[in-house]
Amino acid sequence: MSFLKSDGASTHARPIKSGGIWKLASPKEGSEELEELVLRVQGILCKKDLPPLHKPGYIATNRLKYVSQSIALTGLGSSLFQACFDAVYDIHQCISQHFPENSLEDLPQTSHEDYPEITASNRYFTPQHLALSEDLIPFKKCVDPQKILQYAAIGSAFVHTVENEVEYFELKVEDGGSKQYETMNPALFRIGDIVEAQISFLVVPIKNNYHFRVMPILRAITLLDSKFQKDSAILRNRAQKTYIPCDPKPTLKPIILKRKVGYLDDDVEENQKKILKMTIDDESQ
Repeated sequence: MSFLKSDGASTHARPIKSGGIWKLASPKEGSEELEELVLRVQGILCKKDLPPLHKPGYIATNRLKYVSQSIALTGLGSSLFQACFDAVYDIHQCISQHFPENSLEDLPQTSHEDYPEITASNRYFTPQHLALSEDLIPFKKCVDPQKILQYAAIGSAFVHTVENEVEYFELKVEDGGSKQYETMNPALFRIGDIVEAQISFLVVPIKNNYHFRVMPILRAITLLDSKFQKDSAILRNRAQKTYIPCDPKPTLKPIILKRKVGYLDDDVEENQKKILKMTIDDESQ
């Protein structure tokens, strides 16, 4: 499974042209077959624009191309997050070596409370002329329960495909201590949650195809720990003297390159260690 972790890009990774864009990929282990790479980033959810859409209404056809979901993660000084942040820039550097000098835009530098952040997004639609018919899929009910996006695309030149799909998971710990990943409703993510984002990287041409931009694409987001968000919510509620009552995972069918998101059994223990380390780093600040 082609996952990149906080040690940066594989030395064999390179951008592969797919239609009018490039995808960062490398050979699968023990094979010459290429597979799209996915970076796993653990951090604190500090910004989000996740489904479902809450305001029914008209979406102009000329805006369909830009309607997207997005997140931003920060580490608030965590060394674990800093390693992931550095890996993103290593990936950008790796990609730049395959394009003309000075033709690749710098990554935008954004921050949360003066701490670096990593952003990723994914558009809900793909231009129809760039999509294969077998890659068209319906919106998940949890993403578009009121069919706002579905109706907006009718009669347009845009479709929803596997490339626009984002997976949502939660790490569950059972009473006996066993752990597993389950699908999750994206509406349940909260600012302050500790999450893991799975991100791939596309390169798109801009400015008459003489310059290029690296785009971090959100493929999956997993809730690892909501303790800090819940604790802060309880404190806010106490201060205000108020009381607030407390689809199976689809298989992504690639267009050209294979890409896998999700988890293996070995990932459970690894992520538990990362959550603990992030907690220790946070408490030491």
